[in-house]
Amino acid sequence: MKKRRRMRLFLLIDLGVSLTLTTILVLLLLHRPASYNPAKPAETKEVNQYWTHVVWPQIYNGAQQQKPFEVEITEEGINQAITASGWPKVSEGAVFTAPQVIFTTDGVSLMGTATIENVDFVVTIRGKPAIEPNGLLSLNLSAFKVGALNVTPLAKVIARKMYAQRLSKVEANPDDINIKILNSLLDGKPFEPVFTIEDKKIKIVGVEAGEGKIAIKFAAAGFQRGKK
Repeated sequence: MKKRRRMRLFLLIDLGVSLTLTTILVLLLLHRPASYNPAKPAETKEVNQYWTHVVWPQIYNGAQQQKPFEVEITEEGINQAITASGWPKVSEGAVFTAPQVIFTTDGVSLMGTATIENVDFVVTIRGKPAIEPNGLLSLNLSAFKVGALNVTPLAKVIARKMYAQRLSKVEANPDDINIKILNSLLDGKPFEPVFTIEDKKIKIVGVEAGEGKIAIKFAAAGFQRGKK
């Protein structure tokens, strides 16, 4: 009788611990960060003017002049542009909505809602882009969270598999800037941040994130820091 009681007690304790852990896990996954306050979706289908009338002209004109220049991107402006870019977006059975970018001195956070089987999860990707001494850009992905749960290692493994599957179906160009960005995010590989604007090439030579804004420094592609 005593053995049976002990077994029942152990089973009840085990069940209680399992339920507690499951509850904590669910609460962590469903957690909504206090900093997540996405803008409402644009009511019109007009192209947002922040990118076309504010940011892009600075980049284009700077590229044509082939002199060092700096572009400051504000949190408010980039969020307006992203919100107006057409949502929701669907990928691998998940529906993504309500994006938000946050700039702080600690780096850049991209947040959004992922809906899977009618359950909403707030996803946060955090990184701190920086130019290394050799002039290469490192995106420094520091965290991938679902709710309050940090799933960075698991997220990278899943993303690598999805990435590999897609590359196996198409002929990928290793010089494609999108591939370089993915490799930097998934494997921490820095890359040369060179962009072509018509017949001119420019590169990022500095990145500085601050509260509510990020400053990106550009120069002609042949420019080397420390040299005139």
